Amino acid sequence: MTTSPHIVIIGSGPGGYVAAIRAAQLGATVTILEEQVLGGVCLNWGCIPSKTLLGFIDLGERVRHAQPFGLNIEGPVTYDLARMVARKEEVVHGLVKGIGTLLKQWKITHVPGRGELVSNRQVRITHLDGSSSTLDADAIILATGSSWPQLPQFPIDGQRVLTSKEALDLTEIPRSVVIVGGGVEGCEFACLLSGLGSEVSVVEMMSSVLPLEDEDTISTMTRELKKRKIQLYLNTQITKWVAVDEGVRATLASGEELVAVHMLVSVGRRLNSGQLGLDQVGVEVGPKGEILVNEKMETSVPGIY
Repeated sequence: MTTSPHIVIIGSGPGGYVAAIRAAQLGATVTILEEQVLGGVCLNWGCIPSKTLLGFIDLGERVRHAQPFGLNIEGPVTYDLARMVARKEEVVHGLVKGIGTLLKQWKITHVPGRGELVSNRQVRITHLDGSSSTLDADAIILATGSSWPQLPQFPIDGQRVLTSKEALDLTEIPRSVVIVGGGVEGCEFACLLSGLGSEVSVVEMMSSVLPLEDEDTISTMTRELKKRKIQLYLNTQITKWVAVDEGVRATLASGEELVAVHMLVSVGRRLNSGQLGLDQVGVEVGPKGEILVNEKMETSVPGIY
């Protein structure tokens, strides 16, 4: 009788839970570790909630321009952000529950807690109550994703200075927002907030928004942002900022000042590879902490993927 291999997966985001389901489908015994919520950032505080809110705004825009199609709308379209966020939470909760159902369907064991490598065949689990245990494995998959970077010049307080996580839970439409960073997240939230009616400014240190994309994408996004009356400040950065009664006052390198209710910090992501115990088992990483892998997604240590 052949015993099925035991695969331990650290992280339950889009990489982790999909790997878990596929491994179980192929006959493996699977344990998945998650210290926060099933689905990771994408499902709980990223792609899904942001697209849900953008979908509500898109619906509002379609209603606003529906008269040529025979729909008579009395009065302006307005947004109740508290109700929108409540509905967003319902969507997210339903999808998280769906992942849990899939894990049960494929007999995947979900252990709430943080995983750390002991060897290429063993993981230490720090459970949510603070206790710890170890788990043996035939193979280990690292799927810990990324998180919001903590920048000393922009300390996140959840009130004036926000990450996208806090921005997705705002229940009142802010009069104005300064967004630090014109990458994918910065542009997405610029469209979301301006769609709600906020005055939005984007500060980007490079010469364009979406600086890592091709020229066609950049020009299309720039045109769309300007059409939405979003103010772009390119080739510059915020040199200092202070809290004021209105929210924040940010000073650009040129000396120009921007005052807004909130400052949204959208300057990329930080890899969640620092507390996995990579050093003690010899997993090689790159200069930014990225885990180096071969064409099979296997790390420098056999059995760790």
